[in-house]
Amino acid sequence: AGTTAGCTDSSACNYNGAADCDDESCTYAQYYIPTDYTASTEAPMVNACEAPAGYELADQDCAATFILNDPFCLETDWDEICQAAYNCCLGVAPSCWDESACNYDNTGCTDFTLCTYPGCTDNTACNFNAASGCDDGSCLESDDCGVCDGDNSTCLDCAGVPNGTSALDECGTCDADASNDCTQDCAGVWGGSSLEDECGTCDADVSNDCTQDCAGVWGGTATAPEFSTTSTNVNCNGLGTASVNTNCGGGGATITFDDNATSWDASFTNTGTGEFVSINPWEAPTTTLSPGTWTYNLYYEIGGCGGVYISVNGVLEHLGFVCDFFSYSGTVVVEDNGCSVSWEGPNGFTSTEASLSGLEEGDYTVTVTSTDGCSSSETVTISDDSVIDECGVCGGDNSSCSGCMNSAASNYNETATNEDGSCLYDQSYVDSVDFSDDSGCMDSTACNYDETATIDDDSCEFTSCLDLCGVLNGDNSTCTGCTYEFAEEYDPTAIIDDGSCSENIACPGDFSGDGFVSVTDLGGFL
Repeated sequence: AGTTAGCTDSSACNYNGAADCDDESCTYAQYYIPTDYTASTEAPMVNACEAPAGYELADQDCAATFILNDPFCLETDWDEICQAAYNCCLGVAPSCWDESACNYDNTGCTDFTLCTYPGCTDNTACNFNAASGCDDGSCLESDDCGVCDGDNSTCLDCAGVPNGTSALDECGTCDADASNDCTQDCAGVWGGSSLEDECGTCDADVSNDCTQDCAGVWGGTATAPEFSTTSTNVNCNGLGTASVNTNCGGGGATITFDDNATSWDASFTNTGTGEFVSINPWEAPTTTLSPGTWTYNLYYEIGGCGGVYISVNGVLEHLGFVCDFFSYSGTVVVEDNGCSVSWEGPNGFTSTEASLSGLEEGDYTVTVTSTDGCSSSETVTISDDSVIDECGVCGGDNSSCSGCMNSAASNYNETATNEDGSCLYDQSYVDSVDFSDDSGCMDSTACNYDETATIDDDSCEFTSCLDLCGVLNGDNSTCTGCTYEFAEEYDPTAIIDDGSCSENIACPGDFSGDGFVSVTDLGGFL
């Protein structure tokens, strides 16, 4: 029989069942992949004897690899992952297969590390990205606060100025001047008005702030010492005196007379305060006087003879040696040990005594200082009340140098320097002298005083020049005024009415209205 050559492998694409002799012509199915894998819809790689429409022959080794590693590519869909892996198998250069990348390329072997993505490529922008492969228009600027794409809100000061220096203080005031920032008062209130005074009291009422006392102690109770002064001026009887009576709480003094007397009577008067203290005969000869200067009068009766003494706080002063009766007036100064006294006066005068005597004319300042250091001062003026008469005699009445100064008079006084109008003349002298030119009233207080007269003619008279008020050469003004006792202007010292009384004043009893009360006012009642 004859033989038939052909492919005898039943798995081959060209299997010939009639052939009985294999001629090695068998062809087998091959792997085909979609030509456009992106357009395929669930088009997997196929193993076929011929290429289906839209497929191309694949590299059989690479395709076989997928059958082992990813059956999805053969059974379900030949997608981008299959294609990329296939390209890698073929040794195609790698490329970025991420469609969102700037360098998307699906023709190479998949390598996502090559992908570059869109972003800001402006190196001056705050969001610049050096890794960006392409600019996507997203570049941004920083605001004044340095915040990328900010609105300056993160660095505004209280005045709304970016990076400004204004600050809001605790009282709500916004400015750049830190020196006027509000502070807490002593009560802890911001901007409050309370203040702490020197005594530690905190409030807003300055009227009750504590003050320094006279010793300089804040809130202290020390007060300036109280005192009074008395003085006498220089006069013809002697020089002036001054004394200070203090009230510093320093206690007084015990005054005692010795008790050898059979009877006594003493009285004391404080020259500054007028306080009066007495010791009666039936009482013990002792008393207590407050500080100050005291004058006293003492009547003392003693049996026999002996000395009389006064004791001031135990310090004896001898008043005199007497027999039977003794009367004495003196002064005792009771020091106030609660304060000290100092005087300053003219010509460098100083003293620390409370009572001074023998003072010349001038101002004397006394300063009283208490034990706590407080002091008060007062100035005492000592005037000179001495009156020197025309003869140069203090307190005189001109009589020591007055007399008849006319040498022709029988009673001429050659030592007289003040003519007193007392000259007497012999009749023969009177008959021989013409007095018409030189004689007249020589008394300067008289109404008809003649200053040119050298001979007093006894013509002086003292009434003609008196006004109605009795004033020499007066004008009646010293006793003139409203004399109507019911007027508001009534002057009880006036004796001459000057018309100053108010008009139309109702006069009690003046029923006729004539301004006088008389019997005519009774006409309506008779």
